[in-house]
Amino acid sequence: SLGQMHLWQTVNWTHERTLAAHEDSIFDLEVSRDGKRLASCSADKLVYLWDAETFEKTTTLEGHTGYVLTLRFSPESDRLATAGDDEAIKVWRLEDQKQIHSFTDRLATRAVNDLIWDVDPAAKAPKEGEEPAPADWIVAVTEDGKPRAYTELVVHDGTQRSGGAKARAWEGSDAALTSIVQLRNRGIVIAGTVDGEVHTWDLKGTPGAVILE
Repeated sequence: SLGQMHLWQTVNWTHERTLAAHEDSIFDLEVSRDGKRLASCSADKLVYLWDAETFEKTTTLEGHTGYVLTLRFSPESDRLATAGDDEAIKVWRLEDQKQIHSFTDRLATRAVNDLIWDVDPAAKAPKEGEEPAPADWIVAVTEDGKPRAYTELVVHDGTQRSGGAKARAWEGSDAALTSIVQLRNRGIVIAGTVDGEVHTWDLKGTPGAVILE
């Protein structure tokens, strides 16, 4: 059935239980780095948060106008980024479930298929006595074939639409990008395409190898 989540025990791969999660296809699942939350997103345009121990639904996040295709927790596990075919990346503060950012590159006019979220590799260490500057680094891949790195997220000011972010497009592929991962120990980002290629970049966005087979 549509919208189900299945749980397996990894010790012996026995099926433990099935959860009726969404009313339509589930596109992505993500566990927070602190291991406390599970997030799910769906074609029903909703995002759900679950207790990762009990698998009880705790929160519903509404705001997307199209399929929600991907989501990622912040490195501190206190925020969640969601995106999909409405082309917007939204960031939610989990303490009060408020949407605090909504942004995209003005030239990005295709669905966001996948995200990574880490500490900005270009962030400078604060000087003694200074507060650390925001160092969010979200990289999104879309159907136009160009990864985009978002930094300097601006929090919603309460009077206008959600604040934006600084965007920088990387040199991309001729084919739509479908997924992205980061190899932290090697300092590279890898993305796959609809044509079956795998492209690599360094953390500054400089393209590297292309694997065709």
